[in-house]
Order: sequence, then structure tokens, then C-alpha cells
Amino acid sequence: MRYRLVTHDGKYLMACYEPTGDGIVFTSMASEACSFVTIEKAVETARLVGEGLGFLPNIEFSAS
Repeated sequence: MRYRLVTHDGKYLMACYEPTGDGIVFTSMASEACSFVTIEKAVETARLVGEGLGFLPNIEFSAS
């Protein structure tokens, strides 16, 4: 079981670096998306990323 973050328009969170790095990167390919083992980590990341984006990404369940 894995979890991915996805925006309302179907873009997946691909990378999230420290503020001095590349920042938040999105992809349309689910296979390139970051994934989380626990729902708690996915929720925490969605909350943190959402502060910068101005909206909360959705959490999508993935069997792999």
C-alpha cells in the first residue's frame, strides 16, 4: 500500500525539496510521483505542501 499526492487537475507531486532547492515539482505521470508508506506521512506532507501552494492536494491510494 502506498499513497500519492495529486492536485485537483490530476498532477502528482514529483519532488519536494528544501526552500533552497528546486522546490515543488509536479508530473502528470503517476509512475514518477513520490509515494508514502503511511497515510500519516502523506497527510503531513499534503499539509506542508498545501501551505505553499494555497490549496491542499488530494491523497490517492496506490496498490504499488
